[in-house]
Amino acid sequence: LIVFVAGLELKKDFLLKEKERVFMTFLVEAVLLLSFLQVLLAVFPFPVAIAVTAIMIASNEAFTIELKRVDERLSQFGITLSVLEDALALFLLSIGFFTSLSIAGATRRVHLLVVFSVVILVALYFFSAPLASYLKRIERTDARLLVLILYMVSLAALSELVGVPEAIPVFIGAVTLSLRWHDEEVYHAVHGY
Repeated sequence: LIVFVAGLELKKDFLLKEKERVFMTFLVEAVLLLSFLQVLLAVFPFPVAIAVTAIMIASNEAFTIELKRVDERLSQFGITLSVLEDALALFLLSIGFFTSLSIAGATRRVHLLVVFSVVILVALYFFSAPLASYLKRIERTDARLLVLILYMVSLAALSELVGVPEAIPVFIGAVTLSLRWHDEEVYHAVHGY
């Protein structure tokens, strides 16, 4: 549910307008974050270094939400970067990077995750159009919320069937849906869970 809500946070107009700036900033941020992890590992034991890195990844969410009161555009920039950070952390976690701190031997797993992610991204992008259209026709908020929960559970079931972490298709499904549909009332209802 957390990664689903994170995926729904993206706003299409902002993402299309600022895609180059967001991508470059994210690349620099990812390099800095992983470099800082290496420095922490040289100084602290493995669990402490991983915990500090996880706190760094998770802590900016609250900051960007508070920033919304001051500057909406800057807040959306922070939310977009935070969602991309979550995606990076999710991918690294899925290949076992945070448990073994090495991707050696995980090449086959990485190939499966990348291929599955690309296939599911394309499929869900096309599927999100009729789903967004259907969600727009539903008048009741609780009914739209139920459809979103069923969508999320279906994506989790698909991942179990294929044998990949549930968070990957759930996150991709939420992002592709957010590119076609956004309802502030439903977002806040889902965020409440």
